[in-house]
Amino acid sequence: MSDIRKKVISYLASLNYRESQEILNRVAELDSIESQSKYEKNQKAYKKQVEKHREMGELMKITVVPGDIVKCRGTNDRQGIREVLECTEYGIKARKIQRRVRYIRDTEDSRKTTEITYERAGYITQHSWDKVAKIFEKDEITVTGA
Repeated sequence: MSDIRKKVISYLASLNYRESQEILNRVAELDSIESQSKYEKNQKAYKKQVEKHREMGELMKITVVPGDIVKCRGTNDRQGIREVLECTEYGIKARKIQRRVRYIRDTEDSRKTTEITYERAGYITQHSWDKVAKIFEKDEITVTGA
């Protein structure tokens, strides 16, 4: 234990029960006030972030067209790369694009190089506009597969 903690414990031990309980109650009250203010600060930041995503979604609604490749937030595959099939008022209907990484070992100097390819997956997902995070350029990702 640190010296300060030992001093506090010895001080509380020297007090009678009522005095020590008053001090402990005051400390608990200060802790709850601090945690409440931290909670309010976090809620304010969260609401600001949600509003930012909503505004960005409104911009995406204007710019995204079928055939674009987009990145979505909050997907189970953690990649979020999708090819837009259809745009609606509420969001997009898109086909998942899988990222494949292939490690190639060079025999001459025994180094590994990576080859990254993108393939169309078999299933279709739906995302709301506030989940669309980025539109990829046409030359940024080349997709293979049916």
